[in-house]
Amino acid sequence: MCIYMIDFIKVTDIINSEGPICELYHQNNSSYWLKANLRSFGKHIFFRVSYNNLVDYLTDITNLAGMLNNSPSAELFLYDEKNGLNIVSKRDFDYKEIQCGNKLYSSINPGMLGGLKDWIQQN
Repeated sequence: MCIYMIDFIKVTDIINSEGPICELYHQNNSSYWLKANLRSFGKHIFFRVSYNNLVDYLTDITNLAGMLNNSPSAELFLYDEKNGLNIVSKRDFDYKEIQCGNKLYSSINPGMLGGLKDWIQQN
């Protein structure tokens, strides 16, 4: 088992339904990361995103799976309760596993949306 120490600071929820489904984090105020829950219970991924990726999501140019595809990194962090945190090539990851991964921002129930829009407007 591999163990990685990552110092992420939560910025805001992007999608929340009785608990966060997708969240925005930053690392040292220099890079942004999405934490997205997977369809399998107890699993999630972290992947890098750019500010422009977030704007594209907010304006329905792409969905969460598209943001993963357009990630500036070739790798992502996969976490599951059994194996902990591991690095995975994004090309080997099945994007269909992301909860709400194929939905555009405007197609998500407004009651589930977090503070991404406000954060984009402030930055």
